Amino acid sequence: MRGSDVRTKGFPVSGGTGAARRSGLHKALLVAAVFASLSLSGCGGVLFRGELPNRVAVLPFQNLSDVYEARGLVMASVKEQMRKKGVDLVDDDDLKKVLLDMRVRSFGSLPEDVAAVLGARLGVRSVLVGCIFYAAEKDDPQLGLTARLIDTKTGRVVWAEQSAASGEEFAKALGLGRIDTLEDLAPKAAGRLLETFTVQPMPLLQQESTFKIAVIPFENNTKTPHVGIVASYIFVVELFKSRRFDVIEYGNVREALIKLRMGPVGEMRHETIQELSDSLGADGILLGSVDEFLDKRSAALPPKVELTARLLDARRNRILWYDSVRTTGEKDMVLLTWEQTKSLIQTAYEAAAAATVKLENVRWY
Repeated sequence: MRGSDVRTKGFPVSGGTGAARRSGLHKALLVAAVFASLSLSGCGGVLFRGELPNRVAVLPFQNLSDVYEARGLVMASVKEQMRKKGVDLVDDDDLKKVLLDMRVRSFGSLPEDVAAVLGARLGVRSVLVGCIFYAAEKDDPQLGLTARLIDTKTGRVVWAEQSAASGEEFAKALGLGRIDTLEDLAPKAAGRLLETFTVQPMPLLQQESTFKIAVIPFENNTKTPHVGIVASYIFVVELFKSRRFDVIEYGNVREALIKLRMGPVGEMRHETIQELSDSLGADGILLGSVDEFLDKRSAALPPKVELTARLLDARRNRILWYDSVRTTGEKDMVLLTWEQTKSLIQTAYEAAAAATVKLENVRWY
């Protein structure tokens, strides 16, 4: 369903410019305080002076799975893969010291003011954030990961990717090669995640042909915990990959929602959309719901994912696009042989990718 001509009743034009100014002042004061400490007190608690080339701080990934051990396994594999690429990582003890000092406890996303302070304290231009969407240990081990590289000077996403891996997909004839543990699967998932990783930012997009998009948490209409935030993270990566959009780092969106006292769900009051758009400088807001998120492989049925999404043009008070996408992890026939059933997370990636293709064709004017 295309909604480029659909008007939204009660959609206000007035915005929260006062809130936006207060937010900007807060960020400016926070960053200024850090740099003032640098100049007035020598080291001032700062571990490094200036930016060190090819140096990255890797924050602990947010773990939305119910497998506690998944974070340790994934982080070890991610760091190993990055070192193989020649990336100089900030020492874990140094990073922990700064995070404790700054009282940073929320991981998975990064507001630009926090990114700026981390960059100054650690002497890095880039910070890697990520999330473990899904982890399963029994029967067929599975992992679903996402990661984004944040520029500490601009707060922009300069690289993003996601990956999925399951033990079954590595099985060959007679089941040989099948991976049976998360410990063995983690390096495979991390390798896929970081296959395209680079500390060199992508070329800047042409502003006249791109649109700045904020993705807010999707509403969770399923019985599976956290899938609303999972859908939001997946869409951030898919929109980043598109040359049509300039996606706003989710940490900035989350911070704006908190400061504007907006509920972190997939539905928003029409009168608050303009205020959020003004605060973030966004051309559009993507929101929606996860209506189905089922892994039925234990019952010999393919996984199913159904998403509903809406793209709002807050500047012109209208709904640009509205649609539902449903995908399944059914086996495919290739050269007269059946491929493995897709994992639940891979099925979710495909649903978001299909929706993003539709978004790319939306007419804004």
